[in-house]
Amino acid sequence: MQLQNTREPEIRGHIAIRDWSRLRELLADLPPADLADLLLDLGKKERVLVFRAIPRDPADEAFAHLDPDQQEFLLRDLTDEETRHLLEDLHPDDRTALLQELPGTVTQQLMNLLSPEDLREARALLGYPEESVGRLMTPDYVAVRKHWTAEQALRHVRRKGEIAETVSRVFIVDEDWKLIDDIALRRLILAEPEDSVESVMDHTFAAVPATADREEAVRIIQRYDQVALPVVDSNGVLVGIVTVDDLLDVAEEEATEDFHKLGSTLPVRIGLKEASIPPSRASAVCSSTSPSPFSPVAAGVHAPGPTPPPGRPAGSPRCDPPRPRWAPARRGPPRSPPGPLPG
Repeated sequence: MQLQNTREPEIRGHIAIRDWSRLRELLADLPPADLADLLLDLGKKERVLVFRAIPRDPADEAFAHLDPDQQEFLLRDLTDEETRHLLEDLHPDDRTALLQELPGTVTQQLMNLLSPEDLREARALLGYPEESVGRLMTPDYVAVRKHWTAEQALRHVRRKGEIAETVSRVFIVDEDWKLIDDIALRRLILAEPEDSVESVMDHTFAAVPATADREEAVRIIQRYDQVALPVVDSNGVLVGIVTVDDLLDVAEEEATEDFHKLGSTLPVRIGLKEASIPPSRASAVCSSTSPSPFSPVAAGVHAPGPTPPPGRPAGSPRCDPPRPRWAPARRGPPRSPPGPLPG
């Protein structure tokens, strides 16, 4: 474990003597990722005791950093009341990720501990296809009305922002909760207090359907460089958002999966001897520049030197191997973002 501070010996000393009061103070200052590493380094009994000593908010964030198997082992050792508080404090997308990874019987036991409101939320998220955006989205976002003033909107952001996943993007909806725009928070901050929200709208946004594959959301959020992407149903109603941190995890997972598939399904169909460049092909691509250091001598390509090779007059051009077929294509100009959703 690599803690970002120098308090690891002190922390382990307080664990050994069961000084929970001082330990709680020390653990409150650790980043969630370091708290997760600390929990993994402890034995089963100590892990539960230390987890109970972590203040509530850092404990929730540290729990979200653990793998599903590690989360399950920890949950089995907590009381129902401790588990209930933990589940209630998790972000909806983190809670959904936990529930879908656990065995069915454990998931059912945990769902029985949820409040009616959280239970409805969990069932709604779990009702979407397994690889869909709906499984990743969170309903914790800030939405405003276009006829509000900037001052009203900012007051609403301050009131709702505490539980929102992000407040860097503010979503504008109509009376039917249909998404009509999303804007950066700074637009509201820089507007005059009496300006309407509609006056700072740009009427341009990118959204993704809740039933879409999560790879589609990765492509959209990368293309438009957003920190959060609105998720809509088939009628254009805003049902949640998906954030860039969740989609980066998806992108990494998909890239790893594709890499493994590539390595296991594409055999090498050419031998080492056949991989050299034929002399006839190598001699067809000539220039006066220095050859590549990987040019095969058998192909008639020679390293630069003061004396030309036999059979070639001094000053004649040297031959480089042909450009590889896999040279990347040039990128074209960026395309304009799509307009607002119809209806």
